Amino acid sequence: MARDRGLPAGPAERPPVRAAVTVRSGEADFSSLVLKREGEVDYLDAPRTPGGEVVYVRAGEPVAVIWGDGPRAFLRRAVVVEVLDPVPGLVVRYQGPAQRINRRREARSLIRFPGRYRLEGGDGWHPTITRDGSASGLRFFVEQPLPAGSRVELRIRADDAEIAGTVTLLRVHPAPATYLDREGRDAVGLWDPPLTGPAAAAWRAALRRHLWDT
Repeated sequence: MARDRGLPAGPAERPPVRAAVTVRSGEADFSSLVLKREGEVDYLDAPRTPGGEVVYVRAGEPVAVIWGDGPRAFLRRAVVVEVLDPVPGLVVRYQGPAQRINRRREARSLIRFPGRYRLEGGDGWHPTITRDGSASGLRFFVEQPLPAGSRVELRIRADDAEIAGTVTLLRVHPAPATYLDREGRDAVGLWDPPLTGPAAAAWRAALRRHLWDT
């Protein structure tokens, strides 16, 4: 039977301040950030597309705010009570309780593998560390802002194996991240093309070894 380790006992009431969140408007999802909290309302950064373009949402519009990862994720419905201008942002008031959701299509392991990365075909390598991973992709640290769709070459030391591949970025989290005293962001990407042969076998073996790490 599958184990359920490290999960919160019940739903969180609201996302933490400074947490990266997803704002769902209609059928579309956009990235945002909880800037501050005043009483019953949260102030969110303007929702943005994967390419960084601001999406304008009207006051009175119902939205959903999603935070957390994988089986530790939560969704809570809200209404936009104010649109901030000229600084783009939203003020939202939550409605109803938070719901536990699972955002993972695949099992994901919490992995901390050091490595290096560069833009595909580039010259300079930058240090990185992985945060988590699945069979098809991973989350890892990047120093410079990279748009969705960027192609990134990775060289990762996964326990006793060296894994090399290329990922296409799906998104870069807006919340700041650090590694080796360097400032940056965490990026999410898919192996593209998918890993094959010994690299795929080594990657899957490493994921299995760390599946229940916390």
